Amino acid sequence: MKALTLRPHWAWLVVNGFKDIENRSWPTHVRGRIWIHASSSRVTCVEYERFLGVCEERRIKKFPQRENFQIGGIVGSVEIMDCVTASRSYWFSGEYGFVLKKARKTPFRPMKGRLGFFEVTSRLAPTDISSDCQNNNYVAYHSADIMGYEYGPGPAQFRFFSRKSRKFLERSIGCDVWVVTGTRNQKRKMVYRLAAVYQPDEVRDCRGCFHVLGKRGCIFRSPVELNDAPWFQTLFREQNRFSFGFNRIQAEAVVKALRELREKDSAKK
Repeated sequence: MKALTLRPHWAWLVVNGFKDIENRSWPTHVRGRIWIHASSSRVTCVEYERFLGVCEERRIKKFPQRENFQIGGIVGSVEIMDCVTASRSYWFSGEYGFVLKKARKTPFRPMKGRLGFFEVTSRLAPTDISSDCQNNNYVAYHSADIMGYEYGPGPAQFRFFSRKSRKFLERSIGCDVWVVTGTRNQKRKMVYRLAAVYQPDEVRDCRGCFHVLGKRGCIFRSPVELNDAPWFQTLFREQNRFSFGFNRIQAEAVVKALRELREKDSAKK
């Protein structure tokens, strides 16, 4: 998942949900959840005086002392919803404003920052970005007959094409997405297989629809046939014969079975 470095006091305002615009001199096409990284240098006296003025104007009564801001690491995450050149938000000062929503604080994770957006691997990231990502799992159904090609990730990342709304798809960021494929055998019977599982990092526009993109995940070495699995009919009925395409998995027993398949596949590698 990508990260963006802010000065520690601005980072605090963002992850605590007070600041809904991040101003930059350059635009971005990045959308979805990103990590917020607090820079490594302490807040100066001048910066803190300005911060106190902002807190007074916005009626923010509880805030850290100057020496108590966390520095040099990830402090939380937020979703980028848009990039604008004008806004009525108190926080907008241009040239470009990244519109922020759904801020979350996370356990502090020390890390060096960089200019602009930079990638944070799962090994270095905080243990989770929300309980939602632990509890929510999604199925992404790929029909070779409809799409005209077999499923396969891109050269550098996993992806799934969907016509669902951006708002719905962005809920899957950081969660497990299980890719199920459907192909017909020689007898024209539909055979369902588990092809991959990945964790989306962003949702990107694609000619009026969306790509759900992620760099973390795994391809099953031998796609697992699901038709005869004892739990598969539960998933099949729940997903209305996979007519929903991309959708949240409701049945806990299904999620448990999918995770067991991933563990078995990992043990073979």
